[in-house]
Amino acid sequence: EWYGLAPSAVALCGCLLVLDGVRSLEMTLMTASGNNRAFAIIAICEAWARPLAAVVCVRMLGASATSVLLGYAVATTSILVLYYRFGRPMGVGGEPKRLARDEQLLFEIKRFALPIAPTSILGWLNGVADRYLIGALLGLEQAGVYAAVYGLVSRPFLMLGAAIELTFRRPYYELASHGKSIDARRVLS
Repeated sequence: EWYGLAPSAVALCGCLLVLDGVRSLEMTLMTASGNNRAFAIIAICEAWARPLAAVVCVRMLGASATSVLLGYAVATTSILVLYYRFGRPMGVGGEPKRLARDEQLLFEIKRFALPIAPTSILGWLNGVADRYLIGALLGLEQAGVYAAVYGLVSRPFLMLGAAIELTFRRPYYELASHGKSIDARRVLS
């Protein structure tokens, strides 16, 4: 065991990391191309399929972290397979395109991304550190109750924020990339 998790749960966490990365890539490309319908369908399907598949796995295999993670992995894999079969994948599922290696572009991307890379750690700490503190101070059971309630209560606000962001992101980026900063600021106001 690794910090109280079965090896199968650790392996499923790695699997989910890869699956979430693939899904995130496809969904980012969908929003960038304005394919909001496919984005919404996948987001809704996953929002329902993951918990339902987790419940099915818990009923079939017993209550454990491995059962829940397996349900999540099965749901996300099923949705991605259906999307790659019947949708129009643009990322890892699409036809590979041969791109010329542009050293200046790579340098610019690295220069842009390097200073903001630590913000992902800060975001993670901001998002889950409270659970670890509650777990350390009040116990794991209380941390679990807190995480469940927090997750349920925050979900509508996160969904609203995501809908607003997705609505305005593409027009803002388009205007900003064409040097129309005044129009881009109007999109945000």
